[in-house]
Amino acid sequence: MHSLTQIWLRQKLLLIAYIKSNQPRSALILIFRNLYKKITHNLYIMIKAFVFDIGDCIEPSTKFEIENLEYLRRKYNLPKSFVKFYLQMDKYHELHMFHAQGEPKIMQKTLNKLKLNYNIKKLSEEMQASYWIKLKRYFTKEKLGREFIRVINFLRNNNYKTAVLSDNSFQAKRRYLNLWKKVGLKFDAFVVSAEVGVEKPSKKIFQTVLKRLKIKPKNAVYFGNNLKRDAIAKNYGWDFVWVYGFMKNINPNQFNGKRMKFITIKTMKIYLKNLAPLG
Repeated sequence: MHSLTQIWLRQKLLLIAYIKSNQPRSALILIFRNLYKKITHNLYIMIKAFVFDIGDCIEPSTKFEIENLEYLRRKYNLPKSFVKFYLQMDKYHELHMFHAQGEPKIMQKTLNKLKLNYNIKKLSEEMQASYWIKLKRYFTKEKLGREFIRVINFLRNNNYKTAVLSDNSFQAKRRYLNLWKKVGLKFDAFVVSAEVGVEKPSKKIFQTVLKRLKIKPKNAVYFGNNLKRDAIAKNYGWDFVWVYGFMKNINPNQFNGKRMKFITIKTMKIYLKNLAPLG
């Protein structure tokens, strides 16, 4: 791959040749047109792999979680504080353990906090079952879910590698693979924190997915919703795109880098064309 300096020197020589031929105006037009094409093409082909987070990036995980908690609260006549405390516990465990939605330990801590005596296993299993039903419906029936499948197929058809990198458990990985197979989603790699032994923002988990894809950091872009754990990818030499559409009360302008509200064919094509911040 030619460096941008080499591209500029070649175009400069071309410009001099045209000027000497007494066609300065057409020479300027040609030089800048060619320079633009060369530079954008140079940047374009640097990205070889698209890597995605899961929760609130490619699917509305928080929305589903709250819906499931509210359902359990009404079904079992639990106090309104049940949802609040569960989400607080879930946020803590998200930073300290390899978690899954409906994790029994989180449910147990929540019920203990509220001094409630319920069948923890039953509540957890019911919440998890509902979550996977919602996910399947999301990728098969809902517009954004079907659109994400189109995005992955578009990228793979254009010879890009695709992967998933997520803070998650072995159990969740197995269930995601099973679900994605059913809905027609295929990735070249899928790395979860439980198999690596560390969570984001650790560099090790990012290095693991690069090794599996057999690429360098400069050839990868990471799409995530968390500006602390996900955006760290830029510090490791990756490109990063902030996906913010599934989160509530978010000001998109708080982040000066590349961003997109949702991952769609349109926003992905804009990213590939411009490699610039997306509104």
